[in-house]
Amino acid sequence: MAKQYTAQKLTYQKPPLPAPKSISPTIKFGRYAALLLGITYGYMRHNYLLKKEAKIMAYEKPRLQARKAQLQLQKQREDWIAMMNLAKECTVTPKNPNPPDNIKHMLIT
Repeated sequence: MAKQYTAQKLTYQKPPLPAPKSISPTIKFGRYAALLLGITYGYMRHNYLLKKEAKIMAYEKPRLQARKAQLQLQKQREDWIAMMNLAKECTVTPKNPNPPDNIKHMLIT
């Protein structure tokens, strides 16, 4: 009769860690000093960048508003052209075939 083998569960134990050593007061001081310097630098840098960004936004805000208005007019123009093309395709006479006054100057005739 053949010998039957069974799987054995292998266990692994980690070796015990040595007792922790005390950290030098100089190293502790250096760590906390670096931490406080980093926090202080970050705070000062953040305030500097806020002031710089405020100046940039004072310049950019009117430009962004003008661009937004221009894009809105362009979208109205494209929508009006699309509706006129749809009316032609469906053989429907639009109620007002004339473009709105705010986009007349943008149309190529």
